[in-house]
Amino acid sequence: MSDTSKIFEAARLAFTGALIGDAAAMPVHWYYDVPAIKRDYNGWITQYEKPHRLHPKSFMKLPEGGENPPLVGHVILHNKLDYWTSSEYLNYHCTMEAGENTLNCQCALLIMKSLRQFPSSMNDEEVLKQIFKEYVEFMTTPDSYTDSYAESYHRSFFGDWVKAGKPTELNALHNFVTKRSETAEKAAYIGALGATTAIILYFIDRPVDEVISIALKFVKRTHRDETLMKTISNYARILHSVVRGGSLRDAAEKALIDHFGSGGEEKIRKYDEAVEKADDKLSAYQAIGKELGIACDVKGAWPIALLICRNFHDDFEGGILTNVNIGGDNVGRGSPVGAMLGAAAAWKGKIPKKWLEGLKYKSQFAEILSK
Repeated sequence: MSDTSKIFEAARLAFTGALIGDAAAMPVHWYYDVPAIKRDYNGWITQYEKPHRLHPKSFMKLPEGGENPPLVGHVILHNKLDYWTSSEYLNYHCTMEAGENTLNCQCALLIMKSLRQFPSSMNDEEVLKQIFKEYVEFMTTPDSYTDSYAESYHRSFFGDWVKAGKPTELNALHNFVTKRSETAEKAAYIGALGATTAIILYFIDRPVDEVISIALKFVKRTHRDETLMKTISNYARILHSVVRGGSLRDAAEKALIDHFGSGGEEKIRKYDEAVEKADDKLSAYQAIGKELGIACDVKGAWPIALLICRNFHDDFEGGILTNVNIGGDNVGRGSPVGAMLGAAAAWKGKIPKKWLEGLKYKSQFAEILSK
């Protein structure tokens, strides 16, 4: 296999891994009561599961007094309003099947499909303009996606889009997106890495600085936070290196030290010792997750993802399942964890067959990536 073919294969497995990491965590997304994962699913997650209808403490609720303007069930998430107005704590993804991907990764699939259909003559700005046009069409068309939940950045985007008069013409929409990016919410959420994975991997044959540049241009259209931009940059650097055969363990450790800053190496040694001494390794990782923070903010979510990838660099399944059973925003972490481990698996190890066969959209992404 040529170097180019090997890089393509590693990028393909990275994208596959991103979808697997997302789908594996989907049924227990945002379980902050971590032991409830084990209670609800008769043991820790070991395979794809259909989400239970109820959730220990879901915050899938409309704001008191309703949305302004109304979005759920009207503009996006068609036929999903009842889930947002229920008096029960419903699972965020209660409308989905085992092995199915959440909305963020369904958007990543849309982006990858679109990128592979665009003419090569399009420049980066034209590409991004077209991606957002297709994103708006996808999100506002009934039955385009099955998920019952959309993260706040989607809802914020479409709230502003409605207030701007619902522009759909390419240039008018581009003007809206560009202007809005100057005042977009300052949210450093790990969920932003899901769709961005498609951008990074599609352009992975470029020099790393160019890959980072277009990834940041994309993310800045919906998010506005310097910590998130640094995270995206480091994520792109890791994928760019690992698809070329670079060490995931080394790359993840370097990014961890960069994230922690002063005292980073000592903190990593402390976590290593905690895992090494523990009889129950998962409990040790859950304790580390609790210390760092298992919510969606990259301040805690990104180092958890990096630590998993560093320690499970040659064990795809072990890394995926550890991420799931740490709880919290395991879906947001799941995409980058799966992508990094998938890229590494192309050079060392493999993705077990059960994760490939049980993936709901395997035929769709196989068709996209074979072109």
